[in-house]
Amino acid sequence: MNGKFLALAGALSLSMMFSVGCSTKNYVRNQTTPIIDKTNELDDLTAKNTREIRETDARAQKGIQDVQAKASEADQKALAAGKSADEAQGLATQASNRVTSLANTVANLDNYQPVEGQAGPRRAGRRYPERQALHHRGGRQHRFHRPG
Repeated sequence: MNGKFLALAGALSLSMMFSVGCSTKNYVRNQTTPIIDKTNELDDLTAKNTREIRETDARAQKGIQDVQAKASEADQKALAAGKSADEAQGLATQASNRVTSLANTVANLDNYQPVEGQAGPRRAGRRYPERQALHHRGGRQHRFHRPG
C-alpha cells in the first residue's frame, strides 16, 4: 500500500503540474489581441499627432520668417525716412537763415547813411603801387635778388 500510495501521489502531482501551468495558444491570443489592438491604435494616434505638430511648427516658422522680413523692411524704410527728414531739416534751417539774413538786409536799407570823410571808390593801383608797376611792364613780375 505504501508503494501504491506513493505511485498514485506521484501520478497525481505529475498530472496537476502539466494541466495547471499550461495555457493554449487560443487563450493567449484571446487575451493579448485587445492589448495589441489598443497599442496599435495608440501608435497611429501618436504618429498623427507628431505629423500635425511638425506641420504646425513649419507654418509657425514660416510665419516668423515672414514677420522678421517685414520688420526688417519696415526698419529700412524708417531709417530712410529719418535720413530724408534730417536732410529736409537741414535745408529748412538753411532757408530760414537766408530769409533772416535777407530780412535784415532789407530792414537795414532804410538805415543807410553815407560815412563822412570817406573818399569815393578806390581806383586800381592806388593802394598797391607794385601792381601798377607790373601793369606797365607787361604784366610780368620781375624779382631781383640782392646779393648778400
